[in-house]
Amino acid sequence: MTAPTITYGHGAFTDCDDASIWSFSQGYNISETSKTIEHNDILKLGATFDDSGNEFAVWDYDITNISSDVYQKIIVRWKTSVSSNGGGVRVQLQFSDATTQYIVGETNPEFSTTWKVTTATITSGKTIDKIRVWIDDYPDSVASGMDYVYIDFVIICKGIFSFPECDELTMELNNAYADLRAPTRIGDIIQYLGMNAPIIRLNGKIDVDTSNWGSPYGEYLLYIWREACSDPWQWFTSDLINCKVTPRTFHISQNSDSKALRVWSCELRKYDKSSGAETTWSGKQYYGFES
Repeated sequence: MTAPTITYGHGAFTDCDDASIWSFSQGYNISETSKTIEHNDILKLGATFDDSGNEFAVWDYDITNISSDVYQKIIVRWKTSVSSNGGGVRVQLQFSDATTQYIVGETNPEFSTTWKVTTATITSGKTIDKIRVWIDDYPDSVASGMDYVYIDFVIICKGIFSFPECDELTMELNNAYADLRAPTRIGDIIQYLGMNAPIIRLNGKIDVDTSNWGSPYGEYLLYIWREACSDPWQWFTSDLINCKVTPRTFHISQNSDSKALRVWSCELRKYDKSSGAETTWSGKQYYGFES
């Protein structure tokens, strides 16, 4: 089992549910652009390509200046409307000293018609000023038509915590029903109320004398669970499921067979801002049947 992970210490965070924070900053050979929000939490950026030369459009998200020595990781979830030969995506960090760092599409724009997650370590010793998203047809790959770039979220965080001693990961789907008592009727009337958010459970053991969780692991866990009060969700990855989650419970106990052995379990709730009918994941990607 690959160690499950979860983000912590979010310094800049957008669920892409507000188009107003993204401002058009520059374009080249572009006659038309568009900016909308789909499914309540997907930023959709479009550009019309109508020239045989290189064309691009750029949008900026100004963030409060934060230190890359403190906030060291960036995660972007993205896709494009075409698989090649059209508008590809670039994602770039702008620093206060006028230097930059590409997160996606450094040499050429990147393409994927299915969702991709890109994780990168931010250049140290920098003050992060802007997140910049491009739709770009370099090297002159399209002469006409409107293409789109989709951004699900951008997270700049202190780090990504691993659960390296996780023995089991499970996910549970529950439907919600109401049992209604009807007069003069034997039995109840069952009313379907919808599906509850999936619950993810992790279980494992820690030998505190030999643990490779890092020190102090208790402080990491407290930080992660406490952040649930300030952030709507955190990004979780595993072999089985990769999704936005809200940490719910963490339980730890001492095993009677060993002074150093701890048995732990935790519960995460899958987060969705959009409706279940308009989810940004396919069922296969959610539930581990497909990478």
